[in-house]
Amino acid sequence: MKITLGQDFYKALKKNNTGVWAMCIVTLLVSLYSIYSNRQVALAFQKHIYAVDDKGEIIPLRLLDQKETKLIEVKANLDRFVNLYYQLDGYTVKNKQEKLMWLLGTQPTEKVKDRVNKGYFNDFLSITGLQQKAFILGQTLKVKEEGDGKYTASFVVRIQRINADKSIFFNSEIECTMIDVEQNYPYNPFGLLMIQLSENLVRIENPNDDVYRKEVEASDKSYNQNVTIEKEKENEDTNSEL
Repeated sequence: MKITLGQDFYKALKKNNTGVWAMCIVTLLVSLYSIYSNRQVALAFQKHIYAVDDKGEIIPLRLLDQKETKLIEVKANLDRFVNLYYQLDGYTVKNKQEKLMWLLGTQPTEKVKDRVNKGYFNDFLSITGLQQKAFILGQTLKVKEEGDGKYTASFVVRIQRINADKSIFFNSEIECTMIDVEQNYPYNPFGLLMIQLSENLVRIENPNDDVYRKEVEASDKSYNQNVTIEKEKENEDTNSEL
């Protein structure tokens, strides 16, 4: 009589091994899919944060990517530059002059020092009540990332120089280059150093002319439009989550 017990046991063991391998492969595939799904969820959460409103509803808030955030910081740094360089009066001029130098490299510093020697800042100390108001015309502001932490910008600053009841208006056409440096609060909070500065100051003979009035209106419109665009993006992100 032929004994097949050993052979049957070997066949059963071999068949069992095949089943084990199949289970391992299935488990591996499930694990890989789980890792992939978790990564996708993590990436989605990196793009959004969530807040709870006063009604207890969860609202997704849009997070800006690093590049977009940096460009916003560049624009904010330009606003800071304009405030320190142009928005002046007798009470703040010394403090602003000191803070301004922290934003400037060699070439812009020499340019500002030349204006200092010509009495630009001292006028606000020697002429009682003299003050200057300034803002960037929003529609003229152009910022470009050049790579390797370098940025170029061009814009026009509207300046109102006030002495008693008289006002003189100027447009200052600015082109500049900035580079990333270490942040230094409160002197250089955005970590940007202006290494090139070109300034072309043009007096406005008739500020009530439609051309100049419409420039201001266009500036206000451009800033309001930026706010509207941001809200639309937030709404798009909200709808994509629903």
